[in-house]
Amino acid sequence: MSRYAIYLRVSTEEQARGENKSLDNQLHRCKNYITSVLDDPHGSDRVLIFRDGGFSGKNLDRPAFQEMLQAARDAKIHTIVFTELSRVSRSVLDFLQLTQTLSDLNIQFVSLRERFDTTSPQGRLLLTLTMALNQFERE
Repeated sequence: MSRYAIYLRVSTEEQARGENKSLDNQLHRCKNYITSVLDDPHGSDRVLIFRDGGFSGKNLDRPAFQEMLQAARDAKIHTIVFTELSRVSRSVLDFLQLTQTLSDLNIQFVSLRERFDTTSPQGRLLLTLTMALNQFERE
């Protein structure tokens, strides 16, 4: 049975362990989205969670992220949910390659913060510009 995937990432171990528990906050927001916005009351029960605490978004070489990609290739997930684009990547090239890979696998992805539509040229342009700003911020 295919499932939702939730991807969580923070850059430092301190953020992962902090009082605010950013990873837990991200998880809560993503589960709420699956349950309410996607109108799937049982969706949050069918979630594979991938956590990378203490990893930069400068590239995709992160253990949980790679596990998630393998789950995608194995058709174990149908939608990836994350809180914002910068949690996935801060590299324009990596992100564009990722979107093509996910498209080839018929996997949808949802960013809670940035609402974008990758089905239109305008949506893809907006997504690319947003990623360029994320990369600029990282650099």
